[in-house]
Amino acid sequence: MSENFAAKVAETLRTAAQAYAAGDQVAPCALLWPDPDRLWESGIESLSKIMPELFCLGEYDPAKRSGPALWLRCIEARAVEGAPAAGVVPVFYLPGLGKETLRAAEDCPQLLAPLVEMQYRGTLWLHPNSREWTPFAFLVSKHGGLGLDVGKDQSTLDAIAGALPVLMDQAVAPLAGRRLDADFFNELLAPDASGLLLRWLHDPEGFTKRQSAAERRAFLQLCKTEFQFDPEKEGALKAARLLTEKNGNWNKVWARFGEAPANYPGVVEWLKKAAPRDPSVFDTAEAWPHLNERDERQLREALEALADRPQDVVIQKVLELEKQHGCRRSYVWAKLGMSPLAEALAQLSELAAICQSSPGSPDMESFAEFHAGEGWRADAAALASMAACTTAEQGASVLGALRAIYLPWLEASARHLQKLLQQAGGKTTKRHVIPSLASGRVVLFADGLRFDIATALHQKLEAVGISGTLDWDWSTVPSVTASAKPAVSPVANAVEGHESGDEFSTRLAGTSARLTHDRFLQALKEQGWQCLARRRWATRVARLGPSSAHWTSADTTMAGSWRGRWRAS
Repeated sequence: MSENFAAKVAETLRTAAQAYAAGDQVAPCALLWPDPDRLWESGIESLSKIMPELFCLGEYDPAKRSGPALWLRCIEARAVEGAPAAGVVPVFYLPGLGKETLRAAEDCPQLLAPLVEMQYRGTLWLHPNSREWTPFAFLVSKHGGLGLDVGKDQSTLDAIAGALPVLMDQAVAPLAGRRLDADFFNELLAPDASGLLLRWLHDPEGFTKRQSAAERRAFLQLCKTEFQFDPEKEGALKAARLLTEKNGNWNKVWARFGEAPANYPGVVEWLKKAAPRDPSVFDTAEAWPHLNERDERQLREALEALADRPQDVVIQKVLELEKQHGCRRSYVWAKLGMSPLAEALAQLSELAAICQSSPGSPDMESFAEFHAGEGWRADAAALASMAACTTAEQGASVLGALRAIYLPWLEASARHLQKLLQQAGGKTTKRHVIPSLASGRVVLFADGLRFDIATALHQKLEAVGISGTLDWDWSTVPSVTASAKPAVSPVANAVEGHESGDEFSTRLAGTSARLTHDRFLQALKEQGWQCLARRRWATRVARLGPSSAHWTSADTTMAGSWRGRWRAS
């Protein structure tokens, strides 16, 4: 039998109680479990059945292993009946009590005083972020929790709270790989007709075996009443056909299936078995997976035919294909990863729209502003179109059309920039000063931070609450590693060009010595900078607390940069 949720919580609590270095530390006297919002309270009864060492702060009731703080202190001291055996660490659940209440010893209510000193002889069960564990955090956390995919909206959080008593008895293994949302948790309490029917169609035999006789009778009656369908007499193939027709309440079942199709892989298999051999005009790729597969094959053939064709022809054809196949990205099959070429087509069509015209900027500044505002999207779309492909065959189908669209645009853009650079005398003007030495400042070099990648980095940082400003600057010309890296470093003003035939390397000003890695580190040290090795980086940043950071780059003609602040956690 798969472990249920309650068993996983119990296992985690016991692991936390034993997390000490034997031989160097003594075992904690108790594990304190603070729960300021009482989010776990409704599940404690289930936990108590499998954890005889679990005691609760509350009204005095030894039979339920509940009592005031002084009684818990007596339990820890093994001074009263019902205390766990020697060597077993008791777990004290503290509903309505947060860790801050215990730590503020001076302000702690007198009735809770016996618990204050136990936090020093014992240990607390806390999330890695030092906050109290919540049921939601335990479900989603990959560090000490279950690492499941759970919705973050308020309705889901509310549903978890209501379903916790039932959730305690749910097997954990089947939850992996599923999207757990408000509907899932609500169904634990009061399963709805659509959800029940989908779970039956996903695994008719297994579903029936798991039902009691009473549940089976209720389910059959529900199907006859709500869907005019008898599972015993008409079977899963009939149900699959009715599902695609979407008549009456079957439309609700389809909508439910479309919300989280990965939760019901068995339904897809039944739809494939029920597929009509000779589709009519009413049978569409929206409803039938085999028709979507047919359209994917047709799209692959159309894309393969575009290889080595003129750019304008390919652009026009890609935009036409987008009108034909773009709608398939809204079908349920796209959520299941069954429409990769339709996904790639979205990026190809964006690339085609951008590449219909080449940059015609009158000067380098205008060219750069165009690239920072719009041109980088071509680079991003080109990468994304290939990333959407999941097999080498799909990648080969997309690559021909991608090259036909993208390479001429790249060639025209590069030559135009070369022309503008020649007109400017081969020189560029830096827009930003090199970051100066300051306490708490970190400079992180990111090799080849193209503007499209810089934008992706900026968006990911913003998504996790790290605010910053995205900007651009010119790299060296030519933008090769040997000269571009020193040019964006804190010692840029102390280096100068070397012989062009020497891989465009640089040297320290006033010397003829080529700038090697060791000389570069020494120059940084002499100006007061500390160079952190890769394995020391995370540790150092974690100690900084509120800090300023500067990401910079080289090796691209236009280098992206990012400046911001973060708080290490």
